[in-house]
Amino acid sequence: MERTYRILIAEDDAIISETLKDYVEEMGHTVIGIVSSFEEAISFCNEQPDFVFLDIRMHGKDEGFKIAKTISENYLIPFLFLTSFSDKKMIQEAAKFKPAAYLIKPFTKHDIYAALEIAIAKVEVENADKIELKDGQKYYYINPKEVLFIQSEDKYLNFQYANKRLLVRANLKDINTKLPEYFVQCHRSYIINTQFVSTKTTTDFTIGSHHIPISKSFKDCKIIPAFGFLQEQSSSGLCGQ
Repeated sequence: MERTYRILIAEDDAIISETLKDYVEEMGHTVIGIVSSFEEAISFCNEQPDFVFLDIRMHGKDEGFKIAKTISENYLIPFLFLTSFSDKKMIQEAAKFKPAAYLIKPFTKHDIYAALEIAIAKVEVENADKIELKDGQKYYYINPKEVLFIQSEDKYLNFQYANKRLLVRANLKDINTKLPEYFVQCHRSYIINTQFVSTKTTTDFTIGSHHIPISKSFKDCKIIPAFGFLQEQSSSGLCGQ
């Protein structure tokens, strides 16, 4: 059975957005919302749609580029640009955001089908080596190589990246067995990517600007330092020593 994807449409033309909604739903996917502003789009991005159809120019402004920048910096969501402009300058500007597709209006049902199917196929290939987590109707694909550490926060897991974080409703048991061997649990609330550890003491690991505690229950965990740069700041009672 083919998977149903959750789609967000950001388009200020009501006729175009409703037509696009019809096309997407005929393909068997779900449209979770239709928005026409930056604020609305980002609010829906917190619902983690699988794809976003994103009009570049809304209400006379290049809102689409602003939304694309925010999505690229803070979310793991592929987007497909929609625009009436096909000039070289616009295409070059759009390419900087690495969209999954660039669709010129007016588009046909076949255009939408082809663009979305190609985007889905590309994402599925990219996700082949990622860890899949399901949160209700949402799917998250985690690239473990990019995760600094995972922190349990109440009913959620915080996947901390270098410049952003992702919250998923899950627990450490859900993810622990799916992680590569260079991830270790050092505390009941933390699993760390040892490839990013720069220093360790008897009480904590340092990953970037983060200090991750080591609890007594996990004091014997083994770590795999990256490129041999791990610095030990104490020689007694160290994790793995």
